[in-house]
Order: sequence, then C-alpha cells, then structure tokens
Amino acid sequence: MRVRPLRRSLLFTAVATFLGAAAGFFVATDARADDPGTGVEQESREYYSDAAMTQHVGGWWYDCNGNVRSWGVQTIYMTSYRSACY
Repeated sequence: MRVRPLRRSLLFTAVATFLGAAAGFFVATDARADDPGTGVEQESREYYSDAAMTQHVGGWWYDCNGNVRSWGVQTIYMTSYRSACY
C-alpha cells in the first residue's frame, strides 16, 4: 500500500502532535506545580543520594514571595520543612 505525500504529511503531523502532548503530560515543566500558594507557606527540601542520607545532592526552596530556587539533583530521598508566612 502506497501512502500519498499529503496523507503522509498529515499522518506525521498527527503523530508528532500526539507525542508532543503525551511528553508534556508526563514531564514536569514547572517547579511551582505543587506550590502552597504565595504568602501562605514557605517550604524547603533537601535531596540526598540514597536512603542513608549521607550525601547531599540538591535542594529546593519556595519562599513567602513566591520565588522558587533549586540546585543539584532531585531524588526520592529527601527531607522537607514547611512553615507559615507571617
């Protein structure tokens, strides 16, 4: 079965659009996705390389003004602290 050039380009466009949407769904693109809300709470997270928490490999901060800062690598081994903004 031969696919005509127009159909091939429409098929390519449809597949590319679907894959792009799927990638956007599964990949977190915004560090504020789980923010507590500006002026309500501030939060800090410290990330470690393993469950023993012997090597500090990253950090993430959300302050009362809505600023987000991060460095290093985010892992599943972390400590988290939240406090109210006054």
